[in-house]
Amino acid sequence: TASKTLNTRLIEHQGVVGAWTGTSTITGNNGGTIRIGPGALWDIQGNGTFAWSIGAQPTLDNLGTLKRTTSTGTATLRSFVNNLDSLSVEAGTLSLTGGGTSPGTFVTTAGTNLLFGGSTHDLSTGSSVLGPGNVRFTASITTIRDVYNVSGLTTVTGGTVNFSSPTGPSLTDSLTQTGGTMSGTDTLVVNGVFTWSGGTQGGIGKTRVGPAGTFNVTSTASKTLNTRLIEHQGVVGAWTGTSTITGNNGGTIPLRPGAPWEMPGNAPFAWP
Repeated sequence: TASKTLNTRLIEHQGVVGAWTGTSTITGNNGGTIRIGPGALWDIQGNGTFAWSIGAQPTLDNLGTLKRTTSTGTATLRSFVNNLDSLSVEAGTLSLTGGGTSPGTFVTTAGTNLLFGGSTHDLSTGSSVLGPGNVRFTASITTIRDVYNVSGLTTVTGGTVNFSSPTGPSLTDSLTQTGGTMSGTDTLVVNGVFTWSGGTQGGIGKTRVGPAGTFNVTSTASKTLNTRLIEHQGVVGAWTGTSTITGNNGGTIPLRPGAPWEMPGNAPFAWP
């Protein structure tokens, strides 16, 4: 559990086995870097933090396999995380709050959580986000430029997430938005339940509730639909409560043939 400092130095791991256990903090100062080389494995088993105190932000470069296993708690990486190969969350929560550029693969297993927040994340061409776990966007800007196929829950609570894959559509089983902005040029297809209780749906893309899905607008918090199209093809839908949806720049909600949407509340669809 003792704290450790990585000051300027580069630790390069080329081995077939490696693990970070316990709850210790590694403080990376003045650009300290941990590099996982091609073919190398590093397993984050505990609930530690890769922190940042002074100087240039530290970096974790993954050119091999980075895993999060064992603990049901949260491991936090406040360094840049540049995932060029494979990152998997197999237990608990992995919180990425330092940003980075990643053309690699992110995989979650059922019941786990992968969190993007803090600083700018660019999931560049060649990247993929996959698996039945949960993916959360909490702060700053995350841009998804390639495959997004999550069979768990996608949650947007803050910041901005841009779905901008030219090879889309992006896919998720369920979507919950309580704040922040969901934007981009791509279509995000929600096969299960889309619950919109706050935040902004923006950009020129679409949010599509699939034929077996549910579209619920809830809570009293105001919401903004800016340019974006929310397409409801589902079997169930309701707008409850008294919240205002403000539609800007032609924001549109089309209800496709056979898709019901009930409005039992007293809420306006406004336009400034």
